Amino acid sequence: MLSPDLRSNRPRYRIGHAPFIGQESRPERRSRPVTDPFAEAADDPGGRRALKTTLAFFLHWWYLITALTYQENVSERFLPKAAAAAAIAFPEGDVTDMDISIRDAVADDFEIVVALDDGSKKDDKPGYWRGIFEHYVYENNPDRIFLVAEKAGTVVGFIVGEVRAWEFGSPPCGWVFAVTVTPEVRELGIGMRMFDEIGRRLKKMGVTTLRTMVDLDNKRALSFFRGIGMRSGRYIELEKHLLND
Repeated sequence: MLSPDLRSNRPRYRIGHAPFIGQESRPERRSRPVTDPFAEAADDPGGRRALKTTLAFFLHWWYLITALTYQENVSERFLPKAAAAAAIAFPEGDVTDMDISIRDAVADDFEIVVALDDGSKKDDKPGYWRGIFEHYVYENNPDRIFLVAEKAGTVVGFIVGEVRAWEFGSPPCGWVFAVTVTPEVRELGIGMRMFDEIGRRLKKMGVTTLRTMVDLDNKRALSFFRGIGMRSGRYIELEKHLLND
C-alpha cells in the first residue's frame, strides 16, 4: 500500500485519456475558480476600481458623441456640390477692387429699393416699402437700421434690421428681416459687407445675438446665412392655417 505522501504525488488523469507508453504524463486541467463579486468589493473598499471602470465608460461615450457632432458640423459647413453651386462666395479682393460703399438709406433710394426687392414676383409692394421708409428712414430711430450698398454711385443692395426686446420672452436682440443684392453683382461679398456693418452697429447698441427668418425653400438665402455663421436658434416658429368654415 502506498503511503499518503506517495498517493498525493501521483499524477491524476482525466477519464478516457490515459497516457501512452513512453509518453509524458499530463496532469488533469483544472478549471479557474469563479470570482465572487462581493469578495472583490471587499478587496476594494474605496471603490477605486469601480470608479475607474465607470470613468472609462463615460470617456468612451463622450469621445463617440464628440466625433459624431464634429462630423455633423463638418458636413453642414461643407455643403454637397449641388448646394455649393448655389452657395454665396465672398472673394475679398473683388469687393475691394469694385469700390463698394455701405451707407444709410435716404428718401431718394425708395424707387431702387422697390426695384431690387425680388421677394414677390407677382405682387408689387410699394405700399409696404413706404411704411418701411416711414419708420426706418424718415423717423431716424436709433434702434432701426436701413443700409444700402453702392457700386460706382449705384445702389446694388440693401439690408434692414432693428433691435427688438422681450418678444416671446426674449431679451433684447438684433433682427434682420430684409437683405438682397442685385443678381449682376452677387457672389462678390456685398451681402457679407452689409451684414458685417449692421452687426457692428447692433453690437454698439448692446445686443449680442442676431436673428432672422428664412423660407425653407429659399436655398440661396439658406446658403448665404449658413456661410456667414448663422445656425438654428432656441426659438421655433409655429403656424396654423386659418381656413373658412
